[in-house]
Amino acid sequence: MPFSTSLNPHLEEARRHSKEWARKMGMLDVLPGMPGIYIWDDHKFDVADVALCGAYIHPYGSSAELNITACWLVWGTYADDYFPALYGYSRNMAGAKVFNARS
Repeated sequence: MPFSTSLNPHLEEARRHSKEWARKMGMLDVLPGMPGIYIWDDHKFDVADVALCGAYIHPYGSSAELNITACWLVWGTYADDYFPALYGYSRNMAGAKVFNARS
């Protein structure tokens, strides 16, 4: 392998920060109006470990830069899981179109 990988030393801080941010944004809560239904819980968040991806993307970034990257990756990954969970399995095309129209 001609290149080696490097890991950002601020990874643990980014894990804590991004999880706290996800919690503040409601990403670890049940979905409003849907008791018992959630996209992520603490375990799913921890297993996804998107902050680790960010730590490899920006191995030399500052703590603040890695936190931004980790939260951006959390947002994108959550959105990627959210949409099909709500509309894909039910094939609710009308609901999906309304959702996109208001974005």
